[in-house]
Amino acid sequence: RGGVLTWRRAARWLAWAPVGLVLAGALLVLGALAALRSERGNEWILARALPLVQPAAGEVRVGRLRTDLLSRLELTDVAVVDPSGRNVVVASGVSAALSPLSLLGASLPVHDVQVVGLDVDLRGGDFDQMWPGDPAAPPWGGLPFEVAVAQFAVEGRVRAADVALEHARATGAVTVRGRVVTWTRLEVAGRTAAGPAALGSSGSWTPGFLFVDATTISVGTALLASTRGSLRGDDLAFAVDPLAVELAALGPLVPALAEVPVVGVISGTAGLAGTLDAPTAQFHLLTAGGPVDGQAGVKLGEPLAWSLVAS
Repeated sequence: RGGVLTWRRAARWLAWAPVGLVLAGALLVLGALAALRSERGNEWILARALPLVQPAAGEVRVGRLRTDLLSRLELTDVAVVDPSGRNVVVASGVSAALSPLSLLGASLPVHDVQVVGLDVDLRGGDFDQMWPGDPAAPPWGGLPFEVAVAQFAVEGRVRAADVALEHARATGAVTVRGRVVTWTRLEVAGRTAAGPAALGSSGSWTPGFLFVDATTISVGTALLASTRGSLRGDDLAFAVDPLAVELAALGPLVPALAEVPVVGVISGTAGLAGTLDAPTAQFHLLTAGGPVDGQAGVKLGEPLAWSLVAS
């Protein structure tokens, strides 16, 4: 009889062993989760995440990460530094509401992304060294899951060539699937030296192909343009229709345009073709002195004033 009881006892232990292992595993997971949610755990996550987003040259820096791994992510003192040590992008804070459990279904919904204190300085940045290769490919190897940003809001300023957009605010939605980026309802507003500026756009970015659809640009009463087009490899194909510009009104933004002897509003259509190394602008314009048709080479690396005057 003692042997029978021993076997029954052993059978019970064998029956409950898997349950015990599951409970032990759950406790370990909960313990690890609690540790990662702590300040030290957040530091550990940041130390292992930063190498995954580093450029070929230069550096991406993050001062601090705070997350509970369940619903919220916060980054402070974010910077993208070019190879010379100059800050190209700086943000004092980035926050987002997350649903990480959705990763079990290969998707990561992200809500209410906020970026504050943004300062983007694209004047002379050496991006070819930072992210060499395909100019129309995102600077990462692709994500194994989908990231859907339902709504984002960005506040700060942007400087590029001889143009500055101050007190800027951008809103919209972004979806990332692998190496494919799609944006919709993108709206940007801010102030320039020529008055308030606004941009609305939608489009997509895939390896080797950039498509811009239904994009409108306005700068005070000086400029109104609507464009769509693509960048396939190095090949450009963009159309601007309609186009309306008053050069004198753009003078505060691009001083060289104030010297162009054209009075009144210029309207018409334009296009940009060729390659990134040798783009060509074609235009059909209606001016106070009559219609003007032509084409001109444009050097994208030169200041904006040079390009506009050359056209």
